[in-house]
Amino acid sequence: LPMFHVGGLCIKTLPAMPQSYLELEQELHSDNPSIKHVGEILERDMAMSAKVLHLVNSAFFGLRERVAHPAQAASLLGINTIKSLVLAFHVFGAWKDRHVPGFHPEILWTHSLDVALMAREIAGVEGLSSSVKEESYIAGMFHDIGKLILADNLPESCEAIDRIMKESGLSLLQAETEVLGATHAETGAYLLALWGFTDSVVSACAFHHAPRQIPTRGLSTALIVHVANAFDHSNRAFGGVEPKDRVDVEWLEKEGLKARYDVWRQTAMDFSPGGGSSTPDK
Repeated sequence: LPMFHVGGLCIKTLPAMPQSYLELEQELHSDNPSIKHVGEILERDMAMSAKVLHLVNSAFFGLRERVAHPAQAASLLGINTIKSLVLAFHVFGAWKDRHVPGFHPEILWTHSLDVALMAREIAGVEGLSSSVKEESYIAGMFHDIGKLILADNLPESCEAIDRIMKESGLSLLQAETEVLGATHAETGAYLLALWGFTDSVVSACAFHHAPRQIPTRGLSTALIVHVANAFDHSNRAFGGVEPKDRVDVEWLEKEGLKARYDVWRQTAMDFSPGGGSSTPDK
């Protein structure tokens, strides 16, 4: 992919799509997408297949039956969810032997998995369709991908951002804007748009810290990810920095959704943070 600009940033290095992801994408858009073919695609990449099965069988998904084959995983979770896992393993796995001061990919991996799960469960408790639940999961998984892109292209900025947050008490977005002139949310949304993700997923990435800027009103995938992200941040501290992310309850009230807050919070609390701590390189 060519370089792209976000604000004053010039991004030159982008993750490449893994071959298995491209094949899954082709299968998904074929005239007759087949769960069997999805399983065959994954089985050709034995390492990826093992990673997917290991995570799907972990406490993170909480499935009642043990999943023995990739096709079974695709049938239970949906082809899009499996496809997103393949891409996530590939992108996060690239950080296996790397170290950037101020950046913690292992924490980001667990956070992304937790937010994905919470978003899917919130969509489920609201009685939304399986496709919206799947999309909420995908949006939760990739809502912070901009952090990976910034760390890859501007590693020296991570330490500066981390230091400013600790010393001045600024939020992450405020510190990113001060150091870079752009945020991880903007960068990630741009990349997801380039990759062809749906508008809902792109919007969720762009506005997970700013629900009042979401283009659509009412309960949306973007609002669900905002809530799930804030819930997970409230349960953990990243790099020793006290999280400042909170659910915008005033906005929920304006949208007529404040009464659902306690239900969503309880849904999130039913899943302990770190339930998906299986690392991408295992």
